[in-house]
Amino acid sequence: MGLLKKKHEKHSHPTFKGFLTAVLATIAAMFLLLLAGLSLAGTAVAFIATMPLFVVFSPVLVPAGITTGLLAMGLATSGGSGLTALSIMSWLKKLTVKELPKIPGQTLVTGVLQPTLRGFLTAVLATHAAVFLLVLAGLSLSGTAVAFIATMPLFVVFSPVLVPAGITTGLLAMGLAASGGSGLTALSIISWLYKYLTLTKDYLLSYTHAKYFRKLNT
Repeated sequence: MGLLKKKHEKHSHPTFKGFLTAVLATIAAMFLLLLAGLSLAGTAVAFIATMPLFVVFSPVLVPAGITTGLLAMGLATSGGSGLTALSIMSWLKKLTVKELPKIPGQTLVTGVLQPTLRGFLTAVLATHAAVFLLVLAGLSLSGTAVAFIATMPLFVVFSPVLVPAGITTGLLAMGLAASGGSGLTALSIISWLYKYLTLTKDYLLSYTHAKYFRKLNT
């Protein structure tokens, strides 16, 4: 009897607020599942409807997509190389400060950081790496700019095809994202509802058992 009482106390007590939350969560999960289904169905229908156009204009769309990807890669390479070079230069600047945290190749003697051969070699290699990365960033940026200027007339000429294709692709991606997001949110709500109903069921069972054994004892 004592064990049943302790087990009964461990389970969460269902409240009216929890019941309302469960009802609202159920409605929200159903709505999100419906939204996910409609979004997925609409995206599939739009994809099937526009696929022939993508196939017909593929001689224009495929090179345009590859060119856009290369331009984006050039910008990413330039930005990444520049940021890495700036971080290395910032680290090199800290070498001139006495109160440093922990710098490779530096030893603390009588309260002052004394340079070592290892630290000097590290600084030299870091300087060369920063210069190389800055040159790489400049070359990548200039190459991307030249490629962009060279391909801009083609993008302008084929804009009646590229612009609708880009808008359609964006809408298809938004439809897939909306469907996936709604579905995942609905699944998380359903998971919470399952846990809540499991706890409520355990509480009701333990309460029923405790009441039954209390009647037997009386």
